[in-house]
Amino acid sequence: MFKKIKRNNPGNKTIRFTISLMLASLALLMNCARSPTITTIPDYVLTPSEDLGTINPTIQFVYPGSLQTLDVPDPYLTDVNPSNANFVVVFSHLMDNATPTIPMKFVFSIYEDSTLLPVSIYPATSSKTFIINPAVNEYKENTEYTLRIYKYAYVIGSSTRILSFENLVEPPANSLSPVNPYYVEYKFRTGPSGIHDVIKPYLFSSIPTDGEVNVDPNTYTSSTPFQLIFSDNIIPMINPMTVNEFTIQLYNTTLSTSSAISVIFDYNDNDFKTIYVTPVDTLLYGDQYQLKVSAGDSIKDFQGNSVTETVVTFTVMP
Repeated sequence: MFKKIKRNNPGNKTIRFTISLMLASLALLMNCARSPTITTIPDYVLTPSEDLGTINPTIQFVYPGSLQTLDVPDPYLTDVNPSNANFVVVFSHLMDNATPTIPMKFVFSIYEDSTLLPVSIYPATSSKTFIINPAVNEYKENTEYTLRIYKYAYVIGSSTRILSFENLVEPPANSLSPVNPYYVEYKFRTGPSGIHDVIKPYLFSSIPTDGEVNVDPNTYTSSTPFQLIFSDNIIPMINPMTVNEFTIQLYNTTLSTSSAISVIFDYNDNDFKTIYVTPVDTLLYGDQYQLKVSAGDSIKDFQGNSVTETVVTFTVMP
């Protein structure tokens, strides 16, 4: 379940999130069924460059909702596929969900038309990105949903630094409405069941490239991992819930063995198109590797369209 990363450069104040495994939910993930149990949890990796400072955290991105708490509300999506209607919320900072003071269950509310629903929130630990869904009910067809985000989410380690909403005001809006709200609301409306966008995303580029030889094994480390960039006709592109160590796999074809990896989603890329993959072990000199992307066509966009399984083959320098 889950904006994580530019290269690990302290100057960029980059935040990295490692997507963890959830073995019990693998079968559901492969079917891309909408359920709170299928999401993989991106863990936050705190780095020395993380600046707690004094700046209040902000909401960076919400999908699929459009902001209504403005003097000129955003027009909102009205044909969202109810089978893939997961609220994704990205904050500017690591938000505290690890202490009982203000857990995130008190920060998010979902309304189905005007009915308040119990919510499920992933991850259960502190994070920069959260997936919020109805706890029991599936999303219904042709129904309006509203996500309410209260300002009392705060940065981990600083309970005085609650959310600021001022960054959300963009033309044609001039101000928040009300001016100093306790919460903001994001809204969308589902359409009928079924996939409405039928264009499949694809792997646009990779580093290393397919067929590359003389790859330096010292190049691809935690600070400079493999890079995968996807393309799709609709932004945001790739559903982060479908990206993990099952859907991206690394094989040493010389030894016919699999290689452990960590998968990092670049949540600073609001288009949701950039992923970093880091080998856990150093690549072996002279060996050939295959990076299998979207194994079993399992990486999907937000409408459930699959990326066709793509293999990137490269050879390490002798």
